[in-house]
Amino acid sequence: MNSLEANTRNTKSKGDVRSLRLNGSVPAIIYGGSKENEKVSIPKKILKSLLDKEGFLSSIITLNI
Repeated sequence: MNSLEANTRNTKSKGDVRSLRLNGSVPAIIYGGSKENEKVSIPKKILKSLLDKEGFLSSIITLNI
């Protein structure tokens, strides 16, 4: 099982999201069930290493916020 660390983000504008990307993070939104949507950022280096693994699309990922 793969684990992924994410940080909560409080971005309000395109400029804020752009600066996240320039600092090596990938902005994302977690949608799910009856809970509120949550804005997070994921380190690009860690996300890329998971995407490069064989069988990633059929794996289960645990997200730690």
